[in-house]
Amino acid sequence: MIDFHSHTNLSYCSDRDLDLNWYVECLKQKDEMDAVAITDHGMAIYFPDLVAWAWEYVRDGKVFDKYKDAGNEKLESYISNLSKYKNKNIHCGLEVEMSQDGKLIYDTYYRNKLKPLIGSVHYHFITKKYGFSENEIVEFWLDHNKKLVESGIDILGHPLRWIATHAAIDDAMIDKIVEMADMNGVAIEINSHNMTNSIYEADKRMLCIAMDKGAKVSFGIDAHKKIQVGKFDYHRKLLKDCGVTLADLNLLTLKDLGL
Repeated sequence: MIDFHSHTNLSYCSDRDLDLNWYVECLKQKDEMDAVAITDHGMAIYFPDLVAWAWEYVRDGKVFDKYKDAGNEKLESYISNLSKYKNKNIHCGLEVEMSQDGKLIYDTYYRNKLKPLIGSVHYHFITKKYGFSENEIVEFWLDHNKKLVESGIDILGHPLRWIATHAAIDDAMIDKIVEMADMNGVAIEINSHNMTNSIYEADKRMLCIAMDKGAKVSFGIDAHKKIQVGKFDYHRKLLKDCGVTLADLNLLTLKDLGL
């Protein structure tokens, strides 16, 4: 299987000993992981850690402009370094946020060198904390994801993780997310990082809905620690509980990304 979503120590939230050499060693073992895309956080490339964790660039996409030039230098170095590992089945991707005004938080000049490009939701200011109702939060979340899948990304990262902490998830919400992604040729990600029982049940329904629609699906381990690399236990359990096999899914491939 291919892990289309994992991190190195370049991402602020990853362990410091998680480097590319560890991925090389894991791929040599040839267990379940056939290839991996390194998709470090764009926020870690473009922003100092205190700015990244303040999330103000999500509220206001103009914050990005202040850090764009320095961030581009880091991104070019990131791309150049990862290109050396392509013959080891390690590919260069990126995981990015979208600001509330619909701007992806990276320089789109580099789009063709980042495969896959993952769009994810990690933080928003449209929450109960800021006076919004659950219905308003869900409406915003759906609209935000619509813009995200229309922005040119390849994968919608952990689609249900953020909303699960802010509203009750129902099948209608999942169906809309899968349909929006499918209409735009974006893969729905089954992501095994930091998943709770409630998200597992929602992921199970999402996988079944995606299969029924023939929507593209990608697997992401989203590793932040050495011990997580190459572990597809979560995905195997989902497949078993849904009563499907890999052959039943429209899985994202390297060829789909032009790799």
